[in-house]
Amino acid sequence: MRELTLAEQSAVDQAAGLRRLFGNRSARSVSFVHTRRRPGSAMNVARTANVLASHGHQVIIVDEYAGPDSVTAITGQTADFDLFDAFIGDCSLEDTFIKATAKITVVPAVRAAREFGVGEVDIEQRMAACLSELGVKAGFVLLDSGVRQGDVSQLARAADHLAFVTRPVGSSITDTYALIKTQRERAGRQLIQLVLEGSGAESGARDYRTIFQNIQATAHKHLDVNLNLLGTLDSDGVNDLADGLLTRLSPASPKHARGGNVVRLRGMFGPSGLFESVV
Repeated sequence: MRELTLAEQSAVDQAAGLRRLFGNRSARSVSFVHTRRRPGSAMNVARTANVLASHGHQVIIVDEYAGPDSVTAITGQTADFDLFDAFIGDCSLEDTFIKATAKITVVPAVRAAREFGVGEVDIEQRMAACLSELGVKAGFVLLDSGVRQGDVSQLARAADHLAFVTRPVGSSITDTYALIKTQRERAGRQLIQLVLEGSGAESGARDYRTIFQNIQATAHKHLDVNLNLLGTLDSDGVNDLADGLLTRLSPASPKHARGGNVVRLRGMFGPSGLFESVV
């Protein structure tokens, strides 16, 4: 048997790194897609991770944002690498890690979210394998994401659970329904989570429940989509959302659970260790 070249060994090492990062089948990956990003959105994700960590869970936050209102900025640390750099073989997966606390790790993914577009060969499977590998190191993988050109990123789409963060008011609910329809048509999702933001302060408990029930009934009737109210974010903080993640979030459905990714991950890399679709 011939020895592996340095380039081939690099590809195998990268795949092993990805497996270590995402492969825990008990882990849950959740994309928080902000339909209209507001100041403090990143802080809500960070605080939610902190509550999960206080319950003993290791948490990885994949951060698709740059700038002062990002989880990466909240850590006060500078990102040397992006998740994209690990995909193309310029660094190891662990090189992208920013250790925020003993139980919370942040992975910058601004370029990864931007570069890997809809339509690339096998990109959804590759993103799902990546998120699955991250789960090896964590009980929860949380993606802080948003809407780009009327759709979610490939990273966000690859998560086990897709959660739209929206305000319980007319225009935001209309935008959210359009995104739900897009995910049903393009990705075939039949289970989507909702997080209602500002509900307690702006609408009152009874009103936001009515708003949710209306969009839930409409989505089920016209799109065959089941909506689950994962939690709320209001003046009381993130405790309700964290409780939803801990108690109301089902394990990954068979469609989105990605086990046994060893061969698939090795196939992501060409001889140079780069994603074949990138070079």
